[in-house]
Amino acid sequence: MVLITPDYRRDFEAALAAVRAEISTEVTSIDSTLALVETILTAGAIRFRNPRGLNSAVLDIVLALLAKGCKTTRAIRAVALEGAVEDVMVLLRSLYETALAVQWLLQRDTRRRAMLYVAHSEYRYLVQLREMANAAGQKRAVKASEIAEREALVAEYERVLGKDAVARVRKHWGGGLEGVAKSLGLRVWRRLYNSLYRFTSHHAHAGDAQLHYHYRHDRGTQPRQVLGLLPSAGGLSHVLPTAEWLLLMSAKRVNDRLGMDREDEFNSALVKVNARMGEIK
Repeated sequence: MVLITPDYRRDFEAALAAVRAEISTEVTSIDSTLALVETILTAGAIRFRNPRGLNSAVLDIVLALLAKGCKTTRAIRAVALEGAVEDVMVLLRSLYETALAVQWLLQRDTRRRAMLYVAHSEYRYLVQLREMANAAGQKRAVKASEIAEREALVAEYERVLGKDAVARVRKHWGGGLEGVAKSLGLRVWRRLYNSLYRFTSHHAHAGDAQLHYHYRHDRGTQPRQVLGLLPSAGGLSHVLPTAEWLLLMSAKRVNDRLGMDREDEFNSALVKVNARMGEIK
């Protein structure tokens, strides 16, 4: 196996420059989308015309998820500029989950869904504390009072929402991501689960070693394995618009549900992204 060639640093710089040149249009477009979406979060007090089913707790969660989506998109941009395609895919998987959470929360029964979302977080923290309390070397890091406090919180959610409802979100805020994708009105969410989410699983769980080397065939010699250390732009021209689309769909859903009167801006941005994705296909 070839680990590092004498010309590695020169090759690296050339490959990195090529990646940045190839995705420059996509990066510029992402910057524009981020600037648009961030105006929701940076414009001061939020005024909306459709308060039915909403309260401050719901808004806190939804806007926090939109902020998370912006940060993940910035991370995708940064990692793409380093030519680390597989790591971009892991971040894209995370952005898809965030976008699904926004869509799911702002469906019907919004306040109840927000409570289930928080109940899930509390339950997961309780599970973590219990596991740490039973693990050698970690027991002293957890106080019995911490576990008791979290158990009381979970019990209160069980009282309000029902034990069965809380049990369903023990492992996932929506009961399961595939079920969430199926439950949303647009079939595209289910299609993305089958393609994007499933495809990126091996990137997220270190099952993609075969993508990080290739065989080089030099005349008169045996094929040699070469580690894939160099930056690459493979697939980024499609991945980056997909990230934009996910962020814009989250922002559009927030705008539509809150009645913020910015439909034209988000629809116009989505038309441009959809057109670019169509060109790539």
